[in-house]
Amino acid sequence: GLFFYEGSVIYMGSLLVDILLTALAIFVGSLVLVTAGFGIAIGSSPIMLLTVDPQSTVIVINTVSLLIFVLMIYQNKDHINYKEMTVPVIFGLIGVPVGIYILANSNASALRVSIALLIIILGISLALIRLSQRLGINILCGGQLFWLA
Repeated sequence: GLFFYEGSVIYMGSLLVDILLTALAIFVGSLVLVTAGFGIAIGSSPIMLLTVDPQSTVIVINTVSLLIFVLMIYQNKDHINYKEMTVPVIFGLIGVPVGIYILANSNASALRVSIALLIIILGISLALIRLSQRLGINILCGGQLFWLA
C-alpha cells in the first residue's frame, strides 16, 4: 500500500508524497499567478523540485499554466490587443524548441540548481527594484538593472 507503519511513525509512499507536493506547488503557483498576473512557475517549481525531477516539473507546470492561460485568454478575449501580442507570441514559439532541447539534454542536478539560482536572483532583483521605488532611487536605466555598490 501507500502507507506502512514502523514503530510510532506512519510513512507515506513516495508516489503519494510526490502527488501531494505537486498539488501544493501548483496551488501556490496559482496563487502567485492570480495575485501578480504571472509567476506560476516561480511559485510552483521550488516546491516541486524537492521531489520531482526537473523535466517532469517543467512539463507539469507548463501543462497546468497552458490550461489556465487559455481560460484567461477566453475570459478576456474582448480586451486583448492581438496586434501587440504578435511579437511576444512569435518569439515564445521560437523559444519552445530551444527550451525543449536544453531540457532534454541537461543534467537533472545542474538544471535543478540553475532553476533555483535563477529564481533566487530574479527574486532579489525584484525586491531591489521595489525597494528602490519606495526610496525614490532609480536603479533601472534602459531596461537594465544596475546594482548599487
